[in-house]
Amino acid sequence: MTEFLKNTNDLQKWRQAAEYLNGIVMTTLHDRNPAAPATLVMGRAIGVLNQASNERWDSNRYLYTYAQMDTEGLVALAIEKTDIWQTALNAKACFGPVGDLCTVYQAGREKGINFNLDNALLYASSVTKFCPGLQSSGCPETAEQLFQWGANAMAGIDRYSSTPSHYCRAVRDCGVEMGKLYARHGVTPQNMAAQMVTALEANNRPLYLAFRDIYWEYGRYTVADSETLVENKEIDPSKNCQLKIIFNFASCRVNEIYDWKTDGKQSLVREFTFDDYGATAIDTARQKLIELGGKPSDGITRMKGKSFSPLELRPKK
Repeated sequence: MTEFLKNTNDLQKWRQAAEYLNGIVMTTLHDRNPAAPATLVMGRAIGVLNQASNERWDSNRYLYTYAQMDTEGLVALAIEKTDIWQTALNAKACFGPVGDLCTVYQAGREKGINFNLDNALLYASSVTKFCPGLQSSGCPETAEQLFQWGANAMAGIDRYSSTPSHYCRAVRDCGVEMGKLYARHGVTPQNMAAQMVTALEANNRPLYLAFRDIYWEYGRYTVADSETLVENKEIDPSKNCQLKIIFNFASCRVNEIYDWKTDGKQSLVREFTFDDYGATAIDTARQKLIELGGKPSDGITRMKGKSFSPLELRPKK
């Protein structure tokens, strides 16, 4: 048996094995006889994978090997050995680039493969340790693409499980920017807040600050519809006072609702046209609504004028 195919944690042998397999596949593709049976075309490469299986390769070694292969060859190999499709997708999600990920995904879908996008997302947005001297650090570009295909930002969230969610791993392993990517694609404000509390209770201040930054930027926002962004702020916790700001880009108006949770206290509602509200606040709300999937109007046709109702008291219903 070729020495570098043996089970080992030696990175140099991992590289040699990946180059060896890729060389066999690419040579086969270029020299193949179109009339030859498909099973014979990739027979030698499949034999290498069978040797790897007999050697009990770690799953991450397969991941690394497929990531190093030319994507054309990897797809051709997966077509003949269908049980590697998911690992092939995970490998390209882990290392990128996004174009290779798309090639594997589209080829697999054409063959009727139903990929587990949440599984691939885990590799795209957390640290994977392979062997001494080699680990991945996440790939925002492939994570973004997986979200576009339907990966679930709430994957792995289970209050009864001790296993960290994908979102928690993403922030812990890859930092705030990866966490913000999750926030833009569906992590709920409630879960963002819960992760803050969990980190604080564990006395993990750096992680708490990371979750807090994400919550401050995204957790206080919700999208009512494609034209409406709602911002929630805690004004005075001691008095249970919250401020809700509703940016309606269809009507070009802003509602500020001061709501006291104390029984009997009236809500204070103020309404403005966009022209009477802070331009910076409007621009920030527009950008945030777009980031969260909304499609606000451009506002060119908005009416000018004074605030619709500068100060109005409305009883709680």
